[in-house]
Amino acid sequence: MYLLRKELLYFSNALTPLTDSLGRFMEKESPFYRQTLAPYYADLYEHLHQIADSIRAYREMSNGLHEPSAFWIFVAACLAVAGGMLGYFKLKRW
Repeated sequence: MYLLRKELLYFSNALTPLTDSLGRFMEKESPFYRQTLAPYYADLYEHLHQIADSIRAYREMSNGLHEPSAFWIFVAACLAVAGGMLGYFKLKRW
């Protein structure tokens, strides 16, 4: 769990400057920035924000799993879903 949180922090620290740099690049006039490429840069910028949001959500989830009761609830839920799927597939003879 510690390694996961560490990796998420490293990834977040690498992603933030990239997002900021791309935002500044899109605002300024540059010989490398053409209006024909604007939709592609905007799409890339939006994807970077989505990735940053996903990282934040994963970090919050990993914070919640540090409590022993939350971990066991998660394990029980996973086992219940797996058992339900096995029962369903067995019922359908699949």
